[in-house]
Amino acid sequence: MRWIVRLFFLLFMLFGVGAGVVYPWMANNVAGREIGRWQVYERPAGFVPVTLDLPATNAPIRAFFDIRLNGPLVLSSGGSLLTITGAVDGQTVLARSVAVTEITTRLVDPQSAALESTFDLGTVANPKAGSYVFTTGPGDVEAQRLERVWLRIEEGLKQPDDYAQPVGFAAMAIGFIGLVLSFRRSSRPANPNTQPQPPKWGRGG
Repeated sequence: MRWIVRLFFLLFMLFGVGAGVVYPWMANNVAGREIGRWQVYERPAGFVPVTLDLPATNAPIRAFFDIRLNGPLVLSSGGSLLTITGAVDGQTVLARSVAVTEITTRLVDPQSAALESTFDLGTVANPKAGSYVFTTGPGDVEAQRLERVWLRIEEGLKQPDDYAQPVGFAAMAIGFIGLVLSFRRSSRPANPNTQPQPPKWGRGG
């Protein structure tokens, strides 16, 4: 019977780990299905808007900039390199500026000193069906190093309910405490009637 109790608390704790830790981490870090990728800037043509028709979906959409540079940025200059707004039916659902100090680059061509960077622009948590217009523009610093910019849209995992993580943590705690207690031996005093009688000495022993 005790093993059933232990199994119950173990499963309860694993449920808490999944709801409180694993799923929120996956929703924020695991790459989703790519919907599309569009070039929104190229030197010297300049910036172009992107129109995306989305059907009704329960999953959030996540936007990224894939940036190509012809050399390192001057981080001490500060300011923003790029801006973007996303709107559907006249309603703004995404607005972000990309600060120079937020950009982390990787070298892709040592001969030309070309660099690339991927920047997470954020998530539209509850997208509705409609025609989305994403407009990219320059920031408030000079962009001599900027060569090309692509906008990448992914369909991510549905964000967990606000109560999922607290409930998960509570389930983890209850499951862990119950599992530990199920392994503790009973601390009841021994029944004296179950002990052997001491030997008797003397007459009548």
